[in-house]
Amino acid sequence: MYSFKNLNKTNWEHTLITAALQFGLTVLMCLFFTPTFELIFACALPGCYLFFGREHAQASSKLKNKYKEPEITSAITNEAMRFWQWSEDGFWDFVLPVLGTCVQTPLHWLFWLVLLK
Repeated sequence: MYSFKNLNKTNWEHTLITAALQFGLTVLMCLFFTPTFELIFACALPGCYLFFGREHAQASSKLKNKYKEPEITSAITNEAMRFWQWSEDGFWDFVLPVLGTCVQTPLHWLFWLVLLK
């Protein structure tokens, strides 16, 4: 079972990178477009996709080595989508940035509502 006790430095670094990416994109987009919740939520997605892709690639590579395949096949790629079977470190490297954006998105929205009044 996954435990918060086993979090390491990279788990927090990935969360901070995602938060910084979301903040930068939000500020940039809101300078040129009217801030809407959808726009701010869309600014959260690149960070989430970045770390999902990274952890998926690592899981695919581990499965390739486990099955002694010469290359990553579609079966390995599909099996690597099962994030609940990733290593605990890989799981937290993906889940913490997603949880961070879930907290940060409403805060950005409230910030822009107050700023525009």
